[in-house]
Amino acid sequence: MKHPVFSVSLTALIMTCVLIACGGAPKQSKCSVEVYSPEKKYTEAVLLDSKGAVIDSTLRVANDSIRFVRTDSLSMPYVATLRLRNPSDSLDFLFMPIVIEGGTVNVELTDRIDLSGTDDNEKLFKFLKAKNTFTSKYENEGHDVNKLKEDYSRFFADQIILYKGSVVSDYISATYGSFLTREDNDRVKERMK
Repeated sequence: MKHPVFSVSLTALIMTCVLIACGGAPKQSKCSVEVYSPEKKYTEAVLLDSKGAVIDSTLRVANDSIRFVRTDSLSMPYVATLRLRNPSDSLDFLFMPIVIEGGTVNVELTDRIDLSGTDDNEKLFKFLKAKNTFTSKYENEGHDVNKLKEDYSRFFADQIILYKGSVVSDYISATYGSFLTREDNDRVKERMK
């Protein structure tokens, strides 16, 4: 006669192994992006990858908005750039970085810009606001170039560390990492371990 506790434990172990072997990691859901832009002048839209290559050029502006779905869930999360263009002015572009990840991303481009809907997009928006606030204090003042470089380096290093473990940290590092001094670069490497 088999011991009942042994057979239950063995069955549970086998079931766990089957679930792990067959299930793998849960699949990420699709990413729905909803952009509200009442600026009638921006009528052409494309989605660009981190290198500036076109990911999706089928985006259409209709009724002051753009709605599209990304289903490349194996690549998610990643930062892409939504580029809006005014076809009547070859120099009039609007670039908006967004995180493509499972869920619904909301972008509002009115008299103010808002990005929300998913965790990483909210982190990205906090970074963009912090960057704008940081840079605005240097706009109308004369500053020592070396001090300016040090301040920018420290700011970007702090932001990379703040968002450690997220695609936002990777985006900041890839986009602004060249601004880091050797000391801040070493500090980031140490903190990212």
